Amino acid sequence: YPEIPTLGTDPITGRITPAQLLSWLQRRKTTLKQFLMNQTPIAGIGNIYASEILFESSLSPYRKTDEVTAAEAQRLQRAIGRILNDAIERFGTTYSAYRTVNGQSGENQNFLKVYQREGQPCVSCGEAIIKTVMGSRSTFYCPRCQK
Repeated sequence: YPEIPTLGTDPITGRITPAQLLSWLQRRKTTLKQFLMNQTPIAGIGNIYASEILFESSLSPYRKTDEVTAAEAQRLQRAIGRILNDAIERFGTTYSAYRTVNGQSGENQNFLKVYQREGQPCVSCGEAIIKTVMGSRSTFYCPRCQK
């Protein structure tokens, strides 16, 4: 059997500290969106949650990882936990026929602030949400709130 690639820390149970996150960010030369989507440092962050985490932390998906400050890493660390825990409490984000084992669909899609909201006003500032493609994946962000 081929080896399973090494997965990173579980963001829910792994207790990632802001200092640890900053260290991981500083060692890479990529964008924040690509960092979050790479399953090696932190496992389990998908496309929807990457956009939402970056919005919650007021960071641009284009921001270079090695330019992130300690304060920004702390905001990012908090946003990762908050966004993922909220999604779990709401049974995930459902855009298809997905159902839990109890037949319940997710509800988190009703709380998304940027994902699939292209052209709609930002909930914080009113600027239109932009959709772009990064690494062949859709990325949604507010150009005013996310720097």
